[in-house]
Amino acid sequence: MNKLAQYIKELGRTPIIPLAGSVGLQLTRTSMKTSLTDSGRQKEALLALCREVELDAIFTIMDLTVEAEYLGCRLKFPEDEPPAVVEPALSDEEKIDDLFEGKAVGGRMPLFAEVVQGLKASLDMPVCAYVIGPFTLAGQVMDLALAMKATRKKPEMLHHLLSRCSDLIIHYARLLTNAGADLVCILEPSAMMISASKFQEFSSHYCKKIISNNASAMSVLHICGDTNHLISEMETTGAEGLSLDSHVDIQAAYDRLAGETVLIGNVNPVDEITFGTPESVREKSEQLIRAMEGKNFILSTGCDVPQNAPLENIKAMISVKRKN
Repeated sequence: MNKLAQYIKELGRTPIIPLAGSVGLQLTRTSMKTSLTDSGRQKEALLALCREVELDAIFTIMDLTVEAEYLGCRLKFPEDEPPAVVEPALSDEEKIDDLFEGKAVGGRMPLFAEVVQGLKASLDMPVCAYVIGPFTLAGQVMDLALAMKATRKKPEMLHHLLSRCSDLIIHYARLLTNAGADLVCILEPSAMMISASKFQEFSSHYCKKIISNNASAMSVLHICGDTNHLISEMETTGAEGLSLDSHVDIQAAYDRLAGETVLIGNVNPVDEITFGTPESVREKSEQLIRAMEGKNFILSTGCDVPQNAPLENIKAMISVKRKN
């Protein structure tokens, strides 16, 4: 049984779980950098958000650089914006194994496990965490343009790197699950840039490995942007839920599914949540719930909500569950 579908069935209505952890930073006046380097401050911000709005589950604050930093990638780490990789760690393709030597869990990974553990001890709701996707991590480690070129020119080398990346992600996913995470979401944004056949070869296979090695937690795969060409392939990963961006017609995507996979999304986090009004957010949210009535569906945002998004718009999204 799909555990995520079972969760929806037991709840008895459409869950509403926006990817909005960073909005909690407004409530505690915490900088993004502080929240991503201090587990206590991140936990405080997320608990403040939970007190302010009636979420059905809570995600940790999204950070796509945790694994890459641990492997030696250099980051740009602004005070009030998410960090980003600015320099790959792998300069010599022959030294992939050296890069991963002795690496299992470290860097800021334990920090996020502490956040999960603290949330789980304080809240009576599912706690959700993120890991990076294998193709995205490979692109950070060796440069994304080179990784995309390697899908054609050096597939054996890329598969070797992806295998090592996947093993590291598995260790991190298990750490989060052992800390209490009920759901682990794989963030694989770079996969949007490759074809369905390339995704099947260079991402899907490895995502499936990550999911199967962390079967005690619910699993979600998130890919940003227009993933209309990848819906069927995303389902083959075995993820119990697919988180889709606002570029995708979620009702049409559901019709392409072969199994009981849950779809998650997809209110626009910028146009609607950040720059819309409570009325427009409520209208879009109600529209999605009506369109997906009776289906395996979780109302969420299409991607991570910027930390400066109006809290009133998050509340407007949550408010529709009283009518659901």
